[in-house]
Amino acid sequence: MGKIQSIFKYILIILLGLFFILLTTLVRVNAAVDGNNDGIDDGVSRWSKGSVTRSDPIKLNNSLSLGYSFGLTTDANSNYTPNTSDNTMVKDSETNGSLNMYYSKMNIFLVSPSNKYISSTFQGFATSSNIASRKQGVSMTSPDFLITKPGVYSNVLSDTMSVLGNKMTDKSYYFHEDSDGKYTYMIAGNFKRDNYNFVVELLLRPSSTNRTLVQREMYVRNVSGSTQEFQVFFGEDTKMGLASSSYADAVPIKDLGNNHGIFIAAGDYKLSITNETEDGFQHYVALSRKTNAPNWADRYDSNGNGDEKRNLNYGETLLDSTDSAYSLSWDKTTLANNQVAHFSSTIGETQSPYSLMHANKTYKNETNNTGKNNINDKLKFTLNITNNGYNANWNYRQLVDKIPEGLQIDPNSIKKSFNNGTEVSINPSDYDASTRTLTVPIAQSLTDNQTEKVTFEANITTDAISHLDSSGNLKNTGQFFGTDQKVTGSTEETIDASVNIPVEKPSFSSTFTKQLKNESTDSEFKDSTEGKKGDVIDYLISYKVDSGSKDYLQSGATITDEIPAGLEVDESSVYVKGPKDTNYYYQGTHYHEGKLISTGMNAIEQGESVLIKFSATVTANSVGLITNTANITGGTTSGGQATGEMVSNGADLNIKNINGFIQVPSLINFGAVNLAGQQENLTNTSTNGELIVSHPDDNPFNVYVSYDNSKDGLQNSNGNKLSSDGSGLLFIKQKNNSSTNNGTWHPLSSEATPIRTASFQNTNQEENLNFTDYIGVGDWQLKLAPDTVPGAYNGKLTWTMVDDITTS
Repeated sequence: MGKIQSIFKYILIILLGLFFILLTTLVRVNAAVDGNNDGIDDGVSRWSKGSVTRSDPIKLNNSLSLGYSFGLTTDANSNYTPNTSDNTMVKDSETNGSLNMYYSKMNIFLVSPSNKYISSTFQGFATSSNIASRKQGVSMTSPDFLITKPGVYSNVLSDTMSVLGNKMTDKSYYFHEDSDGKYTYMIAGNFKRDNYNFVVELLLRPSSTNRTLVQREMYVRNVSGSTQEFQVFFGEDTKMGLASSSYADAVPIKDLGNNHGIFIAAGDYKLSITNETEDGFQHYVALSRKTNAPNWADRYDSNGNGDEKRNLNYGETLLDSTDSAYSLSWDKTTLANNQVAHFSSTIGETQSPYSLMHANKTYKNETNNTGKNNINDKLKFTLNITNNGYNANWNYRQLVDKIPEGLQIDPNSIKKSFNNGTEVSINPSDYDASTRTLTVPIAQSLTDNQTEKVTFEANITTDAISHLDSSGNLKNTGQFFGTDQKVTGSTEETIDASVNIPVEKPSFSSTFTKQLKNESTDSEFKDSTEGKKGDVIDYLISYKVDSGSKDYLQSGATITDEIPAGLEVDESSVYVKGPKDTNYYYQGTHYHEGKLISTGMNAIEQGESVLIKFSATVTANSVGLITNTANITGGTTSGGQATGEMVSNGADLNIKNINGFIQVPSLINFGAVNLAGQQENLTNTSTNGELIVSHPDDNPFNVYVSYDNSKDGLQNSNGNKLSSDGSGLLFIKQKNNSSTNNGTWHPLSSEATPIRTASFQNTNQEENLNFTDYIGVGDWQLKLAPDTVPGAYNGKLTWTMVDDITTS
C-alpha cells in the first residue's frame, strides 16, 4: 500500500511541474513587449513606461508649437488639450471597412497662437461630444506604416497591409525626455502575419537636425527564425486646418525639389514631408483618395519608382488632388533572423506668415574618403539655413561660429552664397584669431524656401587630441541670428547648429607651429601681432615629433612657406636648424624670388625638431589681416603611414595704424517689382559685401556715403536713368547712436551723408570695426517714379571716412 502511494506522489509532482511550465509559457506569449528589452537599439538608453498618451509640443517660436502624439489631444471645440487621458495606445487597433482604423495612430498637429488644434490628417469625429468617439477618430483614414510582400503595388489596403490594423498586438507605451527637454514617444509590440514574426517599435521623435520637424519611425526586428523579405510603405490622408473646415482637404500636392519629398500649402497652413533623415524613404507619390478603399501603392511604376523619378523643382505640382493624400515607400528589405531594420520620414506643419528656420552644419573630409578623420586632414564646413516658412520673410543678420581648439581655419577660404547661387568670398578679417571666432554679417532677407550658405576650410591640428570630448569628438557650433519680419513684435532669435567631428588618435603625433613678432614692439614670439608699412616682422616655424609618439617621421618630407602679398622676405635672413644640428645654417629662398621658403627634411625622431626663422618687411599699403601658414608634404612615418599635408597654425599680422576702408558693399539689391503705373518705394532685400573700416586711434570719426544722380546715376543697359521727383531717389535709414535704432530716412546726394548722426569712436582699440548692421536689409530705399522704364538698373555709391574735428 505504501509503495502505491509513493508512485502517485511522484506522478503528482511531475504533473504539477508540467502545469507550471505550461503556465509560464502562456504568460510569456501574451505579455506586452518590453520596450527596454526587446533587442532593438533605438537610440534611447532608458524608456519610461506610460499608461495614457503624452503630448509635449515643440515650441517653434513665441506663438506656434508643433505637436505630436499617439492618440487624442483635442477637445470637441478644436482646442489643443494635452490631458485627454487617452489610454487607447495599447489597445489592438480596430479596422472598420477597408479604410478606417482606430487607436495607436500617429497624430501630428500645429498649436496655433490661439491654442487651436490644427490637424495634418483627416480627423473623424473630431467635434463629437463623445470622447470615446474622438479617441477613435484620431487619424482614422491614415494607415501609417504598412508591411507588404516585395513588389506588391496593385492592392495595398489599410485593413490588410497596415502594421497597426493587421496585426500588431501585445503593445506597450513609453516616453523619454532628452537633455533639451524634448520628448520621444514609442509603442512596442508583436507583429505576426503570414510567415512574418517581428518585434516592432513605432516612434515619434523630434528631428535631430531640424527643430521644425518630427520624425516618424519604425524599427523591425525579425524573430521568425529565418531570413524574411518585405517592403515598407507609409500612407496618410491629409487635411489641414480646424476640424470644422474642409478647404484644406482637397488641394494640390507639390514637390519639395531634389527628390526630398512633398508639401501641401493652402489657406493659412503648410505641411511638409521629407526624407532628410537617417533611413528616409526612397520613393513617394501624391495620391487622390477618391474611394474608401484606396490603394496606398497606387501611382508607383512596376519597379517601385514614384514621383521622385520626375526630378521636379521646388513648388512644381505633383497632383491636382480631389482629396489630398500621399504615400511613401522604401526599397525591398532582406532581414536575417534577429537583425533589425529602421524606416523613417519627417513631417512639419506651419502657419502663414511665420518663418521656420532650418539650420544645419556639416563637413566633408577633403583629404580622404575613408570615413575617418585624422590629424592634418582638411575639412570643408558648410553652415546652411533655410526658411521653411509659409509666406514668410526672415532677416538673416549674421552668423557666429566659435572654432574649437584642434581646428585651424583658413581665413581666405570663407565664402557665402544665396539660394545656391554664385559663391562670394568673405573678408578674412571676419575671423578673429585671438578669440577663434568667425563672425559673418549676412544682411540677407530669406523668404519661403530661400537659403543662405557659408563655407570654410580648416585643418585638424595635432592639438585636437587633447581637446576631444569623452566620445572622441571635436564639437563645433554655429549660431544664426535673425528676425521674423512679418510677425508683429518679433525680436531677434538665435538658432544653433552643431556638428561632431570624430578624430582618430594616431600612433604618430607631432607639433607644428608658426609664430611671429614685430621687431619694433614685441619682445617674444606669439601667434598674432600688429604692424604697419615698413615694420620688420620676424617669423619662427617649429616642427617637432612628440616625445610620446610611437612612430617617428622618416626622411623625404618637404617643409614650405609661401609668403603672402604684403610682405617682402629678407633673403639673407632665412636660416634652418635640423634635428641633429647644434646651430642654424643659412638657407635663403633659392630661386623662388622671395615668394617661397622651402627645404627638405631628414628623419626626425621622437623629441627632435626642425626650426626655420626669417624676417620680412611689411609692404602692405592698406589695413587688413595677413595670415601665414607653413606646410609639410611628402611625409611618411616609421610605421609606413603617409602623413598627408600637415599645416601649421596661422601666424596673424594685423596691419593697423592706417585709417581706411577694409571692405565696402559690392551690391545693394532691391529685388524686382511690377510698377503698373504706380509710384513704388522699394527697400533692399540684401546687402552683398560688408562695411569694414580701420581706425586705430580713439578719435571720433564719421562714415559717409554719397550718390550723384546728375552724372551717370542709376541706369539700365539701354542708358535709361531713374528719375527723381525732387525729394530724392535713393535713401538711407540713418541711425542715431546704435544700429538697433529705428532710424530716419535721408536722401543721398553728391553731398556726403553720414550713416549715423553720432560719431563713431574706437574706444576699445579694436583691430577692425564692422558697420554692416547700419546698412543691412531694410536700411536702403529706392523711390521709383510711375513712368520708370523696365530694366535692371545699376549705379555707384561713394564711401568716405573723416575724423570729427568738432569739440564739446
